[in-house]
Amino acid sequence: MALTLTGVFVDVLLALSVLVELLAVTGLVVLRTTMQRLHVVALATAVGPALVGVAVAIGTHATANQAAKGLLIALVLLVFGGVLSHETGRTVLAHEVENT
Repeated sequence: MALTLTGVFVDVLLALSVLVELLAVTGLVVLRTTMQRLHVVALATAVGPALVGVAVAIGTHATANQAAKGLLIALVLLVFGGVLSHETGRTVLAHEVENT
């Protein structure tokens, strides 16, 4: 099996994705408050899948249209993962203030 630059790049992206997910799980175990844990959940739901999406778009023998769709999905996950985490944090904070 020939080693190509694209294959190495895909392997690096997938390894980074696994590393991000492992760091997020470690953060969930170590961190104690909901707001702290929310940061690592955002990392796990936005960055990890986006890296996998980019790796799939680059690494497969897909058409340009299929690769563009994969990159668009990765971008949507990256952007809206942060938006979702921000709104969840606002809701948690409002709930904590309401109960005090």
